[in-house]
Amino acid sequence: MKKYIIIRIAAVAGLMSARLHAGDANQMHYVYLGTSQNTNATTTGTAVDISAYKGNGTFVFSRGDSTVTNQEVTVTIQHSAVLNFATYATVTNISGTAGVMTFGTGTSVSSGSGVLTFPCDTGRLRKYVRAVYAQSVPDESAPVSVLFVAPFKSQ
Repeated sequence: MKKYIIIRIAAVAGLMSARLHAGDANQMHYVYLGTSQNTNATTTGTAVDISAYKGNGTFVFSRGDSTVTNQEVTVTIQHSAVLNFATYATVTNISGTAGVMTFGTGTSVSSGSGVLTFPCDTGRLRKYVRAVYAQSVPDESAPVSVLFVAPFKSQ
C-alpha cells in the first residue's frame, strides 16, 4: 500500500510541475506581451526577455469587440538588444515583412474582432521584445492581447 501511495504522489507531483509552464502538447511555450483595454491612442507594452526561446515562433494578436464603430487597432512588434526604450526597432521576418498587425475598421463594433498571427524565426529577434498598441479613435477602447509562441532552447 505504501508503495502505491508513493507512486501515486510522484505521478501527481509530476503532473503538477508539468502544468506550471505555459505550453502545449507540441512543446510550444507562450510569453504574454501584454494587453490593453484603455483609452490611450498609443500604449507601449512591457519588454520581455525571449532569449530562452529558439526556432520558429509566432506572435499572436487577439482583438475583442470595440466600444465604438470604425475603430482600427494596430499592434507593432518591436525588439532591442538592450532594455532601453530608445533603441527599439520594428521586427521583420525572413521574408522582410514588418511585424505590424492591423485590424481594420468596420461598420459595427464587432467587425474588427478576431486573431492575427505574425510568424518569425527567433534567430532574427533581439533579446527584448515588446508590443506597441495603437488605436484610431483614442477615446474608446478595444481589448487586445499579444502572445509570443515558440519552443524553449532546452527542448
